Formats: sequence, structure tokens, C-alpha cells
Amino acid sequence: MFEDPSLGHIDAPNLTPGKGGIGKDYTDADWVRSLRHGVGPDGKPLLVMPSADFYNLSDQDLGDIIAALKSLPPVDKEMQDPALTPLGQVLLSAGAFGDIIDAERIDHNGPRPTPVAPGATAAYGDYLVRTVGCRTCHGANLSGGKDPDPKAPPAPNLTQSGDLRNWSEADFLTAARTRKSEFMPWKDLSRMTDDELKVIWLYLQSQSKR
Repeated sequence: MFEDPSLGHIDAPNLTPGKGGIGKDYTDADWVRSLRHGVGPDGKPLLVMPSADFYNLSDQDLGDIIAALKSLPPVDKEMQDPALTPLGQVLLSAGAFGDIIDAERIDHNGPRPTPVAPGATAAYGDYLVRTVGCRTCHGANLSGGKDPDPKAPPAPNLTQSGDLRNWSEADFLTAARTRKSEFMPWKDLSRMTDDELKVIWLYLQSQSKR
């Protein structure tokens, strides 16, 4: 996930039940705690776990994700524990990596978000935007922000005062599926259906200038 000799490394865990994987030991409660709250079975916060986004998942969608994870075939792969150099720890404390410890900013006892039924509505587009991580890079108001990776460029403004004001729906769908940026999750977006991308576009079009 991240490796720099001067800063340290953070590996994404092996999620399968194979050797070195966490899948063989995780219970349903462990999956819920890790995904929705960013806290591991040992009670410690997880690094670079986008739980502030996953917290917004409906119970149905979260359950489907857990079912998919539990069906993964075993893969034997040992991973390193996260480790930061003294410089990396200083930069982390200073906020240079952004919010990479979501467990510290989630209201764990707050009310659950109201479920939104799938459909061709801006409300469902808002649900998808909240759960796929758009705000991690583009900011809380989608008016521009920064990926937690120090090497990432600033993320553009997605409201009506940004570059998208000159785009068409077709432009947006093409960019989501083909724009191969190192820091844009185009591989994930390219797996979404046309209908899902269209309601995201519908929601973005509803955002006033900021």
C-alpha cells in the first residue's frame, strides 16, 4: 500500500484464509468492527482503512461484502506489520498523510446513516459517493482536496465551480472507465455499472459552486 525508505511501509493485509491471511481467524463481528469502525480484533485502530466511507454502507451492502470476503480461496502470503520511521511518525502526527486513522474521526456511537434505496436519484448517487471514497481525495465538500499519499497531486473540485462544469455525462463515464491515473481509483470505478456512474454524475451535477 505504501513504501518509502525514509518514511516506512504499510502493507495491505492478506484477507484470505491462507497462511499469513486474516480470513481464517476473523469472525463476522471482526469484519464489521474492521470495516465499519476501523478497529482490529485487538482493539487497535487500523492504518489507511477507509472506514469513514464504509461506515455509510447499508447493512445489506456490508453483509454482501463480508460474504464475499469469507468466500475468498486461501492464498499463502505473509505480510509485514506496518512500520514508520521517526520522520514518518513526525509527518503522521503533523497530518501530512491526511486522515489515515479513520477510527479517530468516526462517531462510533452515532446514529446509523439512513438507508437509501438503489435508483436513478441524486440521493442514491450521494450514497455511492459517500461509500466509494470520493471525499477522501476531493474533500468533504468535493471542492478539492488531497490524497493521503504525500506524492499525490491535489484532487480537483467536483462541484459546479470546478472542471466538471464543462463536462457531459458521456465525458464523465469515459473518464471513470479509462483515465488511468495512479491516484484515481479508476479500476474500481470501471467495475461500476453505467447506471451507478450515471447517478454519481447526477449527484455531482446537483452540487452548487464551492
